[in-house]
Amino acid sequence: MKLWTIQPVGVWEQFKQSGILRADPTFIDPFFVPAYQWLVSQMAHRIGLPPVGIQFPVWAWYQYDGIRKPRPDLRHAAYLPRGENGVLLECDCPESMILLSDFMLWHHVLNNSYLASNEADDLAFKARCVMLSDEDCQQQKSKSWEHIFDLDWSDPEHLYASPRDDKAIQGTLWEIRLDQVKSVKAFVAR
Repeated sequence: MKLWTIQPVGVWEQFKQSGILRADPTFIDPFFVPAYQWLVSQMAHRIGLPPVGIQFPVWAWYQYDGIRKPRPDLRHAAYLPRGENGVLLECDCPESMILLSDFMLWHHVLNNSYLASNEADDLAFKARCVMLSDEDCQQQKSKSWEHIFDLDWSDPEHLYASPRDDKAIQGTLWEIRLDQVKSVKAFVAR
């Protein structure tokens, strides 16, 4: 499966030497650790346990801006700090090693918010949560997040989720091997 990952040039240099790209947990904002831990548990369940020593996944793009633009557009900002040298790595990895998810819906996980399927569902959840313990409310939120993996899931008005062809789809995997890299494009972050 074709994926693209954006990395600082220093990470690329280390990757070329070691032959394996793995996530460095020191770069993860502590605020997001609970969301990442939830994703790690989903990856373990859906694609298998990580190799020894791996705590968090490598992130990549499968479909950056719908099917019209699968590859990330390096003219956009916010991939890396402005002015930093980076690389866009095009990789070909086995599908069985990748967990795909809806990038926009992932923000519900990051923000610890309920992922409603429509307005009535959202209102019903809020009403239920008033009567539930914090733990039960959190369990319902966590269960709702599983929609991020159903890439065909959307609502009729597309207020909560876009159709598959319009989605930004991210891929997470435990590691990328150097022989899976098919092309490298250097860039300076905007």
